[in-house]
Amino acid sequence: MLPTTEKKKITILWIAFLDLYTALCMQQLNVLIGACILLSFIMVEKKREWAAALFIALGTLTKIYGIVGLVFFPFAAKKGRYLAWLFLWFGIIGFLPILLGGGSYVFEQYSSWIDCPQSNKKSCSPFSFFLHHNKTKKDACSDEDIQL
Repeated sequence: MLPTTEKKKITILWIAFLDLYTALCMQQLNVLIGACILLSFIMVEKKREWAAALFIALGTLTKIYGIVGLVFFPFAAKKGRYLAWLFLWFGIIGFLPILLGGGSYVFEQYSSWIDCPQSNKKSCSPFSFFLHHNKTKKDACSDEDIQL
């Protein structure tokens, strides 16, 4: 439990609830990644290295910031087992797309991700919409479109 008053706990829960609910409604995976990070901490506390490593691997392979779960590594009771499970889960989960989707498709996707920055820097940018936006377009509600 949090070492704070009940009123502060309720305030924290309401703030977290509103953000989590908004992310869920927007169909974002951020909630899942946050849950993976929290579950990895809980599993380290319960000395279940296999589960902690599983949640870190799931979170990291879904979105890179799931790797934040590794900050709990120093608190693991059996660090060697923790690392072994971590490498095993990364291998298994990383190999699953090849088994399920076919090796040629997966390798094609990886090679296109690697080649993308060299071939067309503008379209690979996270801001590609803004880079390609035609600034000469007139607004949909310009004065010329409004007829009185």
